[in-house]
Amino acid sequence: MTPIPATRRIANRRQGRGGDRGAAAVELLILAPVLLLAALLLVVAGRQVTAQLAADPVAHAAARAASLHNDLPAARAAAEQAARRSLEGSGLACGEHRLHLELEGLRPGGTVTARLVCTTRMDGLGAFAGQTRTITARARVPIDTYREAP
Repeated sequence: MTPIPATRRIANRRQGRGGDRGAAAVELLILAPVLLLAALLLVVAGRQVTAQLAADPVAHAAARAASLHNDLPAARAAAEQAARRSLEGSGLACGEHRLHLELEGLRPGGTVTARLVCTTRMDGLGAFAGQTRTITARARVPIDTYREAP
């Protein structure tokens, strides 16, 4: 391979045929917003999954508390109290929550189904700040077959 004369190298640089100097910086400048958006979306998805994982035990605690009572008003009150306590202990920041119970008359051998609907805020996430997400958790608990009927 013969070396390129210095005069020809200088001519190539002047005509724009010289190396790729600065190309990496331009590519990084173009890709940086895309990479930041991808990271932000991963954080949002992580928060959504974490909130769902925290809501499931709350619904289960409410269903379990309701299944231990024989009368409907006491079962509803116990479920609400258990849900409130579990929400406080889980660290799940529900702006508001609603608890729906299906009690099936609380008959032995039946089931209690609790559905928790929780609204969380996406604070501190730049473009997603101020937005809310609704998380729904459902749990079904059997009522003891050998307990006294109401």
